Amino acid sequence: MTCPRQRRPRSGANGAWKRWARERDAHRAELAEWQREREEVAAHRREVVRRSQGVYWTEPHADAHCHAWGTRAHYAQLRDVPTDLNWLEVCDNMPPVNIHGHNLSKPDRCERRGNDDILGVWYVDFHEPGCAPYWDSLSDKGCTPGNDGFRRYESRLEGIGRGEDWERMCATAPATIGGVHYAQPTSCENRGWLGGMVGVWDHLDRSCTPWRWV
Repeated sequence: MTCPRQRRPRSGANGAWKRWARERDAHRAELAEWQREREEVAAHRREVVRRSQGVYWTEPHADAHCHAWGTRAHYAQLRDVPTDLNWLEVCDNMPPVNIHGHNLSKPDRCERRGNDDILGVWYVDFHEPGCAPYWDSLSDKGCTPGNDGFRRYESRLEGIGRGEDWERMCATAPATIGGVHYAQPTSCENRGWLGGMVGVWDHLDRSCTPWRWV
């Protein structure tokens, strides 16, 4: 007579299935909460937009001086903001303004002045030729002292507008040396009215590597 085979308990499989079910339910609850929060944020923004219909930007105007190389700040005032609305939210969700033929939406910065004026600030880095001084010819100064493997180059920054910040313009002016693009010089040196503002680059050069390292 053959005895019936006994089945082994499947407690391990049941435990794994229960764990998976719990994780699935937790994931579904997390998705539902995320969706609820998203809908609340969207509804709040719609309400801010609805109640901001009478708010408007004044005509943007450009700063007299450059913010950086190739970049100028443009400002516009936000008018008729309801006192019970968050002015920063309104500023962030306004329709775009047109600067140099381009529609720019959210300002780079919103600020409230002491007289309660609300100001939007856009840093415009296109169509600003007055903020684009140029480097003169590069001067090869030989291998960089105390920095093996690098060659030093210098150039004077020309075309800086009257009243501009020499140091800021130099520190943000790009250059290309030996096919390598530099967003700014290694350092800048103000050599006065005769020498001008000079950019200094330490450019990688194997010929400046000591022979024992080659």
